[in-house]
Amino acid sequence: MRGMDYASTRNFQARGRQEILIPDDVVNNSAAFACLEAAGTMTSVGLSYLLHRTGHHKLERWLSIGHVGVTGFGVVRNYSLESKHKPAAGHP
Repeated sequence: MRGMDYASTRNFQARGRQEILIPDDVVNNSAAFACLEAAGTMTSVGLSYLLHRTGHHKLERWLSIGHVGVTGFGVVRNYSLESKHKPAAGHP
């Protein structure tokens, strides 16, 4: 899901949209943005592991469901945004 978030953000930027949650110097740097996505994944996995080890299995599942849900919502939103570029002449 984080990979899809990365791709959808790159897609909407290519269509002239601006990222509002992450500073431009991070989003416009491919390595920094990939590291941020990896850090988000590692944080989610690490928290799930801690919840699992401490016996909080329901919280572990809800954390994963929440992470996937929020990220999935962002992906759908990114692909749903209209392009800011004007269409080429002769194209609707």
